[in-house]
Amino acid sequence: MSRHYYKAKQTAYLITQNKELAEEIVQDAFLICYQKLHLLRNPACFQTWFYKILVRMSKKALQKEKWLTFLSFRDDLEINGFNYEEMANNQNELYLALYEAINQLRPALRTVVILYYFNDMPLSEIATVLACREGTVKSRLFHARKKLEIVLRQSDALSRSFDYFKRRKNECQTNY
Repeated sequence: MSRHYYKAKQTAYLITQNKELAEEIVQDAFLICYQKLHLLRNPACFQTWFYKILVRMSKKALQKEKWLTFLSFRDDLEINGFNYEEMANNQNELYLALYEAINQLRPALRTVVILYYFNDMPLSEIATVLACREGTVKSRLFHARKKLEIVLRQSDALSRSFDYFKRRKNECQTNY
């Protein structure tokens, strides 16, 4: 459970943008998984199954509570094992612009970006989690990248953020 907890918390937080709500969602998602584990036919699919539950619960909470606050708990958030505050000391402007740009995306696009870039999920797995076609995931990712490019290109100092997405895209394409 602990190996999935921090990534799950990060995912729920990035969708809901609320630390306490994200923690509650993750706990509830693990509880549902524990209670319904006997229904999981293929244990190898646990991660996909879990994230499908987690994303669905996060979206419902976002709609129900209308949480649209922007990174209100930034200093407490750990991203990929690094404390945001430590990262902010080194590259505050870059990370802040990137997260502001991501948070400007509509929820469907933001969710795809979070699952793809922050959780390193393949397109097929994201499609399963979101219960949509892989082509829909590709389209959302394309539109998200275009919107992020527009926002990030507005500042010369922050154009490096978009280059990260381009590099990540190229890395993923070479892996297939």
